[in-house]
Amino acid sequence: MAATYKAIAAVEVPVGGAATIDFQNIPQTYTDLVLLISSREETAATATLVLEMNGLTTNRNEIKLQGGASVTSSSTSDFQILTTPSNYAASTFGSTTFYIPNYTSNANKSMSSESTANDATGTGSLQRITAHKWANTSAITRITLKPNPGGSGGDINEYSSATLYGIKKD
Repeated sequence: MAATYKAIAAVEVPVGGAATIDFQNIPQTYTDLVLLISSREETAATATLVLEMNGLTTNRNEIKLQGGASVTSSSTSDFQILTTPSNYAASTFGSTTFYIPNYTSNANKSMSSESTANDATGTGSLQRITAHKWANTSAITRITLKPNPGGSGGDINEYSSATLYGIKKD
């Protein structure tokens, strides 16, 4: 059967930036969720955003494959996605697709994401694909994006945006 995407909520970060992007009271009427993110962080380090589910930072793990220029690496970390740092070309934003199947189930949640940190000057574009697991049986009712506290800090840059979609089978 074909799937139907419906925008649940959209956020654009206002002038001055924001500490978080937060989707609360996610309806439990869809099969899956897709989060599309266009982001830039107010830090000059390799920037990442961290996703929290239901306000929790526990029982999360991931394995990622990352590459860019001549560097390829793999590692494990904690629900991180790439975003474009402030030292990349002005007005460039990273992009991420975060897919969450069966978000209402009473089983652990497996998820996947693809993200890029774009640099229009060509000095440091990165790509990452990631498999995520949240070992929690609660339905997902809230998703929060925050700059990585283990990184160099900074807010989510103005004009970054995120749209949460629900997917239903027809």
